[in-house]
Amino acid sequence: MKILSLPIRGYSSNCYLLISGAEAIIIDPSVSVDIIREKLTEENARPVGIILTHAHYDHMLTLEVARETFGCPLYVHSAEADAVGDPVRNVSGSLFGDPHAWKPAEQLLENGSVITLGDETIKVIHTPGHTPGCICLQCGKILVSGDTIFADGYGRYDLPGGDAQVLAQTLYRFADMDQDLVIYPGHGPAEKLGIALYNLGIG
Repeated sequence: MKILSLPIRGYSSNCYLLISGAEAIIIDPSVSVDIIREKLTEENARPVGIILTHAHYDHMLTLEVARETFGCPLYVHSAEADAVGDPVRNVSGSLFGDPHAWKPAEQLLENGSVITLGDETIKVIHTPGHTPGCICLQCGKILVSGDTIFADGYGRYDLPGGDAQVLAQTLYRFADMDQDLVIYPGHGPAEKLGIALYNLGIG
């Protein structure tokens, strides 16, 4: 599995492409479709899906255009499904001053769901706390972590649906995972999971 981090735009939110063979999945479309298309062309890959690690405005700035342009389904955790169309839960209005309701996802995910990409698989790990339906995506040594855990911190829990106690429980669960996994967070640089946990005083 190959992961590409696309040039940051908007609210410094990371957008990634997961690529296996000739297929790609777009994760958290926050950059222009032109940038996404350019990278897909360079990799000779076609998008087969869009995944949201969570349904916050800054991680789906170009979601509508991407869905129309590439014609591929949107995947989101079932606990996050309503937030896609709810300007309060997706904080588009309260935090960013641009109330917006996106169309519902075509595919709902659960903890342990497996998505096939090319000849490889992506495992869905439910990691609530920042939002009820936050997920991480594990493929080999790659762990796309959204706003659950960063290289030197974690996502805020004071927004609608956030829960400090649940997030703490989620973060401590990472201590049981392979510490050599490389996290690719929703904001900031990639880092080994073990180092990120050490920075948080966990493990």
